[in-house]
Amino acid sequence: MTNDSLSMQQAITNTKDSTEKKEKDVFIGLNFYRILKLVWAYDKTYLIVEFLLTVLRSVLPFVLAWYSALFINKITSGELTSIFDPGLISIVVVYLSLPLVMGLADVWYTYFFNKFYVFFAQYIHLMFIEKRHEIDVQTYENADFNNLVVRVNENEEKILWFTDWFFYIVGKFVVLASVAFILFNYRWWFLPILILSILPDLVLQIKFGKIKYGIWDAKSEVKRKFNLLTFYFSDIASLTEIKIFKNKDYFKNIISSLLGSFNVELNNNENRRTKYKNLTTLIEVFVGAVIVFYLMNDVIGKTLAVGTFIFLLGRMSDTRESISELFRGFSILSSDNKFITDVFKFLDTKKVVKNGRVKIDKGTPEIEFSNVSFAYPDTKKNVLNNFDFKIKAGEKIAIVGVNGAGKTTLTKLIMRFYDVTKGSISIGGENIKNIDLSDYYQRVGHLSQNYAHYKLPAKEIIALGNTELPLDIDRVIESAKKSGAHEFISAWEKGYDTQLGKEFDDGVEPSVGQWQKLALARMFYKNPQIWILDEPTASIDSVAEMEIFQELENLPEDKTVILISHRFNTVKNANRIMVIEDGEVKEFDSHHKLMKIKDGIYKKLFEMQKKSYETVV
Repeated sequence: MTNDSLSMQQAITNTKDSTEKKEKDVFIGLNFYRILKLVWAYDKTYLIVEFLLTVLRSVLPFVLAWYSALFINKITSGELTSIFDPGLISIVVVYLSLPLVMGLADVWYTYFFNKFYVFFAQYIHLMFIEKRHEIDVQTYENADFNNLVVRVNENEEKILWFTDWFFYIVGKFVVLASVAFILFNYRWWFLPILILSILPDLVLQIKFGKIKYGIWDAKSEVKRKFNLLTFYFSDIASLTEIKIFKNKDYFKNIISSLLGSFNVELNNNENRRTKYKNLTTLIEVFVGAVIVFYLMNDVIGKTLAVGTFIFLLGRMSDTRESISELFRGFSILSSDNKFITDVFKFLDTKKVVKNGRVKIDKGTPEIEFSNVSFAYPDTKKNVLNNFDFKIKAGEKIAIVGVNGAGKTTLTKLIMRFYDVTKGSISIGGENIKNIDLSDYYQRVGHLSQNYAHYKLPAKEIIALGNTELPLDIDRVIESAKKSGAHEFISAWEKGYDTQLGKEFDDGVEPSVGQWQKLALARMFYKNPQIWILDEPTASIDSVAEMEIFQELENLPEDKTVILISHRFNTVKNANRIMVIEDGEVKEFDSHHKLMKIKDGIYKKLFEMQKKSYETVV
């Protein structure tokens, strides 16, 4: 391993968000309340019935144990002369009937729980999908929020666990209340010393449960990087490079370092917990032995019947078990409460970009930037400075500039993924902040450099351009022809019905260029009024690229096209070309006029690229 590699590992291992703030713990009862509100909103009948069944299932074993004691006391009393004694028969009838009632209660509890669990899980999952869609793009580009998303993705199901735990705790409370009454009346001090003997274990579990969360919380970004590095070994493109460049050990060592730093803390936490657990167990056993001694003494002194003795022994065990389970439950919930808080923090995430209400007029709108400057949130340096221009309806605009000049940021502002820091953007004469984004996005098509790879049949991938209408196969084929995708789709055995993705039976994995043509086909299928294309042909050969740009040039005159490209030969036919440098618009005119500017930026870049092509030829 090189020193640089070791330094990289150390840097990743020590990573912790400097902006992450210490937040106060949310009271566990509040999270319980919010989860029960979700359950109530989904199915209030389930909540009521399951609560009643939980109480019944918790009381019935206690009643059965009491009748068992009565049965034993009766037959050992020496007073019976016949098994048909009325008092004995009444006890036996109840005693033999209780298991049936208990069994039926268990059956119906399980029935309602299983039925609810499946569909409530579906309800929660769909709710999260809706929320993920609602959250702004800029929020997803925030590092702190991504750390939160990692934890939420791993703990979404804990809402279901909390629901399960709620009924479990209710049941233990019912058992404890029933038994506590008996023990307190027999020997008042039995109950408090049992509680005191188990109290250290509660403190222990809560303390180390919080430490466990702290490790996960502190290492959230490390966890995200671990997942990303692991992904490289399942992504075919990354894995191929790793093989060719022999980087397996490099990445493996980084992953090992990440796991090591994470697992060492978990292991140390568990070692400390186990050491103290031995002591709390000794305390519990000692107190239990003291109570058993007193009960034995009462039996020998004839002040306690055998059946009652057995009943009290069992109830003492129930009390210890109920208290211990309640403590264990609250300990687990105390630890998981942090994760549940994360889940609700995610669900409470507010939209940063507030939606407007204005619907722009029909037709293609003008786009105007008025003295716009922009800096990304939590940064001070502007990415764009004093942008002041207008794009007329139907213009074909190309944007060029070196990497990092601000080209992609410009398109994000037009899409209103972010709001400007200074100035304003108008769409069709209306401030973009006032426009209904849902209506606006119906008119805009946006293809970024990071386009999606949908693993669906080819025709459906293209038809995703407009799912509000039934799939139109003729329109699909026409869109594929315009993007250059028709040729390779037709060559597949199942044509437009071909399932994409090697992970599926008979699935086909397109090349990078083919994926890009499919993404372009979606744009042609949507046929928006405003086309925003960020390097749409970066992975496509020059001949196919020229054909695609010809299709874009042939779009109706009322279609506005905003195109980012590094290939100057393909953008020279645009109506106007915007040259961005250091976050400013340096030049904005037609190719013909830009080439007349002495020492112009565009002219210099164009000639350099042209010369490089001629040199290659």
